[in-house]
Amino acid sequence: MKLTRREFLKTLSTAGAVVASGSWLPALSGCAPSFKPAKGKVVILGFDGVEPTLVERYIGEGKLPNLEKLAGSGYYSQLTTTNPSESPVCWSAFATGSNPGKTGIYDFLSRDPQTYMPAYSITDKEKPKFLFGVIPYKKAKIINMRAGTTFWRTAAHNNIKTTAFQMPVTFPADEMEGGKCMSGLGVPDIRATQGTYQYFATDLTPQQVGASEMGGILRKIMVVEGKVRTHIEGVPDPREEGFKPMHKAMFFRIDGERVIIELDGESQKVGAGSWSDWFTVTYDIGPLVHIRGICKFFVKQVKPELQVYLSPIDFHPADDIIPNFNPSDFGKELIETVGLFRTRGWAIDNMAHTEEVIDDKTFLEDLFMVEEARREMTLHLLDNDPSDLFISIFQATDRVQHNFFRFLDTKHPRYDPALEGEFGGAILSVYQHMDQVVGEVVKRIDKDTVLMVMSDHGFHSFRRGVNLNTWLAKSGYMTLKGSGIGEDKEYNLDDLFGQGQFWPNVNWTKTQAYALGLGQIYINKVGRERYGTVLGGADYDRLLDKIIKELSALTDEDGTPAVSGVYKGTDIWHGPEMHRAPDLQVGFPDGYRVSWQTCLGGIPADTIEDNTKIWSGDHCSLEPSITKGTIFCNRKLGGGSPNIMDLAPTALKMLGVDVPKEYDGVSLL
Repeated sequence: MKLTRREFLKTLSTAGAVVASGSWLPALSGCAPSFKPAKGKVVILGFDGVEPTLVERYIGEGKLPNLEKLAGSGYYSQLTTTNPSESPVCWSAFATGSNPGKTGIYDFLSRDPQTYMPAYSITDKEKPKFLFGVIPYKKAKIINMRAGTTFWRTAAHNNIKTTAFQMPVTFPADEMEGGKCMSGLGVPDIRATQGTYQYFATDLTPQQVGASEMGGILRKIMVVEGKVRTHIEGVPDPREEGFKPMHKAMFFRIDGERVIIELDGESQKVGAGSWSDWFTVTYDIGPLVHIRGICKFFVKQVKPELQVYLSPIDFHPADDIIPNFNPSDFGKELIETVGLFRTRGWAIDNMAHTEEVIDDKTFLEDLFMVEEARREMTLHLLDNDPSDLFISIFQATDRVQHNFFRFLDTKHPRYDPALEGEFGGAILSVYQHMDQVVGEVVKRIDKDTVLMVMSDHGFHSFRRGVNLNTWLAKSGYMTLKGSGIGEDKEYNLDDLFGQGQFWPNVNWTKTQAYALGLGQIYINKVGRERYGTVLGGADYDRLLDKIIKELSALTDEDGTPAVSGVYKGTDIWHGPEMHRAPDLQVGFPDGYRVSWQTCLGGIPADTIEDNTKIWSGDHCSLEPSITKGTIFCNRKLGGGSPNIMDLAPTALKMLGVDVPKEYDGVSLL
């Protein structure tokens, strides 16, 4: 890069302005906004993944008294959800009152039709730029890929004081003059992933070391005279080609049955079976940019083998290096309430538990640590800075069911009657925590405030996984190179997101269709995909109809139907974002789901196989008609069978705000 003297001075001036004027520092707030009185006040509590049949059973057994009272004096109904019934899709519809054809969110993943490569569908980013690799002159930019305007932002723009806390698919956080917003699902960890745990152990085999299937980093360590020297992986260096992760040296020193952990100038002594307190780790990206992360260790055991788990490293909530708080100092306010807390969107580490790096007890400890902090922050905001529209979203009901549904299904491959005695009540305990939160919120609102308690989808057992690409290959719709089906290795998240090979075995010039994500099938269409083989028009329609007919007839070894429905995208979605939509969406019945390896790009030998993972419950890719959410309200609501898209217009109407014409949902009032 060769610059003239004038260009050099201009660049330096621009860099100095970027650093000093606010691109890297919190923006200064202006005059206090003038709010108008709302027609009414609305509080919405969202609990991810609450299953109607479970909540109805627990209410019937008298175990959820606050929800029982809410249903008895107000309103309760099952809530029709989106197709597919995935969290980012559902919450996008909740936020915007619109179907996926307008939000553009169809799955956790999207794909580039020119490269066939997967990408994270919720956000995109632009890399920061550095002069001489030192001086930042362009800040990294995070782009929310969800189209549409959130109803809470619409309320705020109508001068309604609004708080939106832990909001999924809302990263960057919405700007709301005088209001507050914290992003939820979609916020990455410091490694720019959705949650990379790290695990250090003396007894790892060579086959275990490295990147795990679900996104962990496993490192073998050696104890020499009671000491271990190793490192943790952290921030991807934006100055490096390929975003090479920066390392931090770390030391373990064994002290009897405890380990002294030394990291970045901090030292803590942690006993076997115990959690550390927070560590803060700082990464210097040149002399002007410093990124802080926070993390906790869990010492599984000290002897005879040393085994230490490290939680995914979160961005420090007091910093504004990423735009997950608005205003930018909102995180500092919350620290004063509960201390340090997780900032990444998927705050509870299901992946380490799924891979059995941490056990059931440890996972539940982690879950309740996260959820208690969310509860305390929610109550703090209600007590100290009440808004006319207040929304808070909780995760634990979803996360516990993913990993503990095996105790509700004796047919699940991972059902364990011995463990059921100890952990069979885990899901109920989290539902009771939800009920406790509802009761505490009820005490804090007056009789004129509307309270809605909702979930975005339900849950089912996940016993068997369907390898959609294997089915496509065996059915002649996908052509493979080499020996064909089953020759691929077991894929992991590094492969999925571009650090390894993806689709290495597919002959695109002879392939008609391929599957990616959680139940999506794409046609290899001429003029859209780079190596398209299927013409549009009648040829395209005939192929869709043929796949639908054949895949809908798929049965398991015992004759059980393995597919509930296969839907054309144009039949279930509509809107300006249809260019991002898959051609087909597959829906599975109770007990089935798209397989892990289909999501990751693998093509195993068997079309249907047992799900032998602890991750035993799911909703993604399941038939949406059997995966409804729930809605409670302290007011009587109408509208027949409510849909998740109806909640945005309902809330706005309660506040006296005009409902946008582009909404698909209708008010339940």
